[in-house]
Amino acid sequence: MQHPEPGKITIVVTSDNFFSVLLAALIKSVEVNHTSPEFLCFYIIDDGITARNKKLIEQMIDHTKTSITWVPAKQAIPKGIKIPADTSSFPVATYLRLFAPFIIPQEVEKLIFLDTDMICTTDIAALWNTSLDGAIFGAVTDRIKTVSNEWGGISNYKELGISPDTKYFNSGLLLINPVKWRDEEVTQQVLKALVDNRDYVRFSDQYGLNVAMHNQWKELDARWNNFSSAENNDPYIIHFVETKPIFKDYNRNKSYQQQFLKYLQLTPWKNQQPIGKYQLLRRRVYYKLKNNLSRYFQK
Repeated sequence: MQHPEPGKITIVVTSDNFFSVLLAALIKSVEVNHTSPEFLCFYIIDDGITARNKKLIEQMIDHTKTSITWVPAKQAIPKGIKIPADTSSFPVATYLRLFAPFIIPQEVEKLIFLDTDMICTTDIAALWNTSLDGAIFGAVTDRIKTVSNEWGGISNYKELGISPDTKYFNSGLLLINPVKWRDEEVTQQVLKALVDNRDYVRFSDQYGLNVAMHNQWKELDARWNNFSSAENNDPYIIHFVETKPIFKDYNRNKSYQQQFLKYLQLTPWKNQQPIGKYQLLRRRVYYKLKNNLSRYFQK
């Protein structure tokens, strides 16, 4: 009797060259903890990763269970669509998650988007097999909880007619129905929200997603996007928001950092030295200048 061929799990990540080290740890953490039979198909939206670093990442994976497809950032963005340029220190790659449904095979009916600054501590198949119950995508509620949060919510929620108790999600992890996403033109809605509300935007695309898609998403188990400031003893995915575990001044949950370093040891970056604040500041200046140039050339 023939057994059915195992399915495929489609995962999209965006990264630039600076965060190749984080990308490597993320991929390895997913691969190591994946014990069910599905094949892991990673699609990496590549915002300038060097050929050398791509080769190192490809050499570290188990090709019997994992594949990587590199998609240049410029090819990920459909014709006629422009990323709203800003003057923040967020890398342009931050916006590229909006195009994840466009870079995978059209017949794929589900995808997982992961931020680069994450590690997975359990079998990703459990997330893959989570039902969206008809929603376009699923996400985890952010630390700020609601849109009315003064620190990081939607500061103009009243003007937009959004109820103050509306839940606000973190866009670092998204379980997406890409067919519905494309049919409903979610990317276009988000970009329009960013342009129309440019004076109120916080956290780049996350603001636009929460404005355009409020109350239209399914809430997932918080353990699938567990922030590094938390004390959860059983996280499924650890999200290193703010300070990254490769920085000298990392000051979040130390046990999470140790877990990250465990997976990093399985990559070509196992001897990576902690990054100091001056190198980090230079990188932020680089992102800001790059964003400014992008805004100039889009005029």
